[in-house]
Amino acid sequence: MSLDSALLTASSGLRLTSRQLGTAAQNVAGAGVAGYTRKQVEGQSLLTGGVRALDPRRDIDPALRLEARRAAAEEAAAGLRSDTLGALSRLLGDPADGTSPAGLIGALRDSFASLAASPADSTAQSATLESARALAGRMNALGGALDRARQGVQDGLRADVGSANTLLQDIARLDILVRNETAAGRGAAALQDQRDAAVASLSTLVGVTPLAAENGGVTLMLPGGHTLPLDPKASPFALADATVTAGSYHGAPAGTLPGLTLNGMNLADGAALGGRIGEGFALRDETLPRMQAELDMTAATLAHRLEEQGLRLFTEPGGGALPTLPPRAPARPSPASPGGWRSTRPSP
Repeated sequence: MSLDSALLTASSGLRLTSRQLGTAAQNVAGAGVAGYTRKQVEGQSLLTGGVRALDPRRDIDPALRLEARRAAAEEAAAGLRSDTLGALSRLLGDPADGTSPAGLIGALRDSFASLAASPADSTAQSATLESARALAGRMNALGGALDRARQGVQDGLRADVGSANTLLQDIARLDILVRNETAAGRGAAALQDQRDAAVASLSTLVGVTPLAAENGGVTLMLPGGHTLPLDPKASPFALADATVTAGSYHGAPAGTLPGLTLNGMNLADGAALGGRIGEGFALRDETLPRMQAELDMTAATLAHRLEEQGLRLFTEPGGGALPTLPPRAPARPSPASPGGWRSTRPSP
């Protein structure tokens, strides 16, 4: 080997080592940066002697990244569930201090016991009436809060769907760049990091599984097997605006609440999508209607039992007796609700 060849071989090794040291320093600097992945630079032997530094390659664990996306989706769903139900929980009150509906029903029972001992006592009559008013007020407040919570969830779904479309457009743009760089034989590690970060953000909204495609591209799959189109100018998800009332529901036979569509086609089960969007549909169509149904049944059952004793203490806004509500499926709340309750003076 000539001296020139020996120097060229040695200098190529030094260049490789320098690239590797630079990449290692970048790995340390990017360790705390969201979306950054550890890079490695490998060398390739040359027929003419020496080595050539290859483009940086990402060092990732696909299984670990899949679990991280699932955990992020579950965390986002849990956050929405906690925010929505936490406010209702505070309104329910604490059973220990008698401010919950159960506590107020117990206070009404005790008032009736005192009134039974002294039927002519005006103080006992007033106390019973005030207990009834407190219970009716709490029922009214809970009914209104449930309506507002469902409307808030519906509005939040609309915002999340818009965010999902924006992220899909970003992913599509980055995917095109990655494919172009890969097809040209150039490294695209930084672009892949950006694309994966966008996919991770999308995973908090809706459960997606990225699958490898040609030229370094990616294909996104929904839990139900639908493929998400990647078009920088498209907005494949859509959810119509809606006003939510106590009797609103989604689905057959005459549901008034819209479902999520993908390219104009209805997705059968929005709750199965995962993430914030999936949890939003579960809250809007299952959890909150079930809570409303339970509140309705409690209100109507209590009123009916008092009616059976000849005492109309709770009425509809017009003064009529509250109906006894039959059991209902959680996603099919009855239009009847305790939102119009008012307490009236007991009949003699």
